[in-house]
Amino acid sequence: MAGLSFCGNNVTKNAYSVDTGMLNNGCFVDALNLVPHVFLLFITFPILFIGWGSQSSKVQIHHNTWLHFPGHNLRWILTFTLLFVHVCEIAEGIVSNK
Repeated sequence: MAGLSFCGNNVTKNAYSVDTGMLNNGCFVDALNLVPHVFLLFITFPILFIGWGSQSSKVQIHHNTWLHFPGHNLRWILTFTLLFVHVCEIAEGIVSNK
């Protein structure tokens, strides 16, 4: 398991052993937390770009295509707040030595 160096340079064979506290390793738990987020990104971005790409630029639509439903402003605020938190967590992971 010397190839698993996501959490630093501890390349001993017990670095990822449950007996030695792998689940107490904050870096390893953060790496596990990253997996579903990356999975959701790979699902979300193609859907987003297919949606944008399906609107032909040759056809002129003379009405507002943005639908404003109650609660959508709050949803967008929460979405961008979550995105900001993720960017801050990634930046923290890059600059921290722990």
